[in-house]
Amino acid sequence: MPQMGVSVAEGTVVEWKKQPGDWVEADEIIASISTDKIDTDVEAPASGRVQEVLVEVGATVDVGVVLARIATDAKPGEAHASESASDGTSEAEVALEAPGEAGELQGDTTEEHAGTAQRGSAAAESVPTRPTRRYSPVVMRIAAEHGIDLEQVEGTGRGGRVRKPDVLAHLENGAAEEPPMHIESPYKPEPIPPRRPKAKETAPEGQPLSRMRQSIGRAMVDSLQTAATCTTIIEADMTGIAADREKTGLTWLPYVARATIEALGDFPSLNATLEGETFTEHAAVNLGIAVSLGSGGLIVPVIHDAQDLSIEGLGKAIKALARKARDNQLTPD
Repeated sequence: MPQMGVSVAEGTVVEWKKQPGDWVEADEIIASISTDKIDTDVEAPASGRVQEVLVEVGATVDVGVVLARIATDAKPGEAHASESASDGTSEAEVALEAPGEAGELQGDTTEEHAGTAQRGSAAAESVPTRPTRRYSPVVMRIAAEHGIDLEQVEGTGRGGRVRKPDVLAHLENGAAEEPPMHIESPYKPEPIPPRRPKAKETAPEGQPLSRMRQSIGRAMVDSLQTAATCTTIIEADMTGIAADREKTGLTWLPYVARATIEALGDFPSLNATLEGETFTEHAAVNLGIAVSLGSGGLIVPVIHDAQDLSIEGLGKAIKALARKARDNQLTPD
């Protein structure tokens, strides 16, 4: 279990991308984990064949616990227990799938069959004239979330295969519409309360909270015990900002962020920490931006040294952080 920050002591295995017997390349994603801070992917430290999975999906273990073992003396294409000839799989087929492909790709894998003995027949005419593109689960997930047509994405992988960096680069170029951040449209209709079951009905089963939602709950309770809370309402004339937005195309959030930064500069005692009896004011403004992950919860990535950014720079930084948060690309720092 990797160390994902100084305050993270444990993690939960969410999914294994590879199973015992599968071939894995160095730096290829082998598992997904969830911590109190972020959900992230775990990359294989070396190439080899997965020999043993030691921590099952759903198990929570401390940082430093061995999750799996990889046999680095194995070779791609070598037969093993799950690739025996008894199941009809040939050695050639194993060799084709072994280097990082097995268990990863989904979709139609039909290949071109030109040159077969059936050329000219009706069966041969029905065979596709070019290979159908294949995509990994993470690529298809990102594409679905952002409404991307993967046929329009240029792949840089082997044989023109579309990889995760290709989809992220496609997003950077503005090819898909960015979903709105929840803090720019916070007002939603009140949810309809659940109907109480009748006497003879069975009550719905409860589900355990995710680690992130558990962490959010603890943090909210702690904040009530460690910080003075109040509500204040102030009217502000946003006419000038509304006019500037017509020229910049920015959302309201970067302007509010810039105003917050300038206010902290005018009132530095608000940009401070209290540890015991020591009160420390900070010159740098490290600005947290709340990002909704939908049903996954809420996360607050940080823009470091935000005081050095213009309104336009804040807009780009906020957009980049929100995208990384939704794509599970945030790093512990």
